[in-house]
Amino acid sequence: MKRTLLWLLLCIGCAANGGAATLRDGMPVIRGLYLGMPIKEVMDLAKFRLELQLQHEEEGHYAFARSAGKGWRAFSTLRQQSLPDDLLLQTDRSGKVVSLWLSGAFVRHLFPQAERLSWEQFVAFFANEHRLPPWSLHGQGRSYGWYNLEQPHQFSMKIDSAYCFWMYGLSMEGGER
Repeated sequence: MKRTLLWLLLCIGCAANGGAATLRDGMPVIRGLYLGMPIKEVMDLAKFRLELQLQHEEEGHYAFARSAGKGWRAFSTLRQQSLPDDLLLQTDRSGKVVSLWLSGAFVRHLFPQAERLSWEQFVAFFANEHRLPPWSLHGQGRSYGWYNLEQPHQFSMKIDSAYCFWMYGLSMEGGER
């Protein structure tokens, strides 16, 4: 019952915003994910909205992969060994997310616009949708990054030319990284 209610609230919240991102606890929300998010909320979001399944968990590190057709195949050993993880995250000692990484394939799945836009156009779309300040282009590895260095919510985000996405807290309150 609790999970169904949480899932319903997440869907209503996304629909009310027209899918647009907001801030949660001072952090940008990327398709429901944000730094400082409790791992229990991540588990519900992953399962019910993002259609991800937990593949591995070890000492505050979590790896999720997309469900393969929502059936017994999603749990196969072959899938776990042959396909990369779609979402990796790390939590602090209190169980709150301090960093996350999304695969390029999963970013393109979450943002179908990426298929019809050039990388630079997609980055501009992403920045606009998430109300991010102008980005900076980094020479090596061709990536765009955003930084918030204001206390108490310092974070860094990056999208590279393969559409891989990183977000991590530069200093998180309430726990160690």
